[in-house]
Amino acid sequence: MAQYEGTRVYDRIGHGQDSITTLGNIVAYKDSYKAQDYVGAYEPWKAVFTMAPCAEVSTYAYGAMILANVLVKEQDMTKKKAYFNELMNLYDTRLKHMDALNSLRRQTSVPQRVTSWPVRLSTMLTTVRAWPTVIRWTRPTPCSARV
Repeated sequence: MAQYEGTRVYDRIGHGQDSITTLGNIVAYKDSYKAQDYVGAYEPWKAVFTMAPCAEVSTYAYGAMILANVLVKEQDMTKKKAYFNELMNLYDTRLKHMDALNSLRRQTSVPQRVTSWPVRLSTMLTTVRAWPTVIRWTRPTPCSARV
C-alpha cells in the first residue's frame, strides 16, 4: 500500500501502479462528487483514503461530505452505524496526519500579529488594509437608546 507522508507528490501517492490507481480514484471521486453522485463517489474515495491518506488535503473535506450524504440516504441501521463510525474514523485519521497535511498547504501572506511595540502608524495601517475582512467602525449608541 502507498501510505507515504511527504511533501512531494510521488511520496504522498506511492510509486508505480499504486500511484496510477490513486490518481485515477482521485479524479473519479471528485467527478462523482461534482455531479452530486455521492454513492458513486464513495468507493473511489474509500480507495484513496485507505491507500494514500496524505495524498490531498481535500480528501478529508470531500470524504466528510460524501459520508454524510451516504449516511443520510441509507435506510439500514447497521449500515448507517458503519458509515457513522467511518465518518468518526475519518476525523481521527485527519488529526493523526495533521502535520503531514499542513505541510502540503500553500503559504499565504497573512500578516502576523505585531509583537514588538511601539509600532509606527504606517505599519498598523498597512496591516489593517491587508486583513481579509472589512472592519467598520460604528458610533456607540447613547445609554438611553440601548435596550
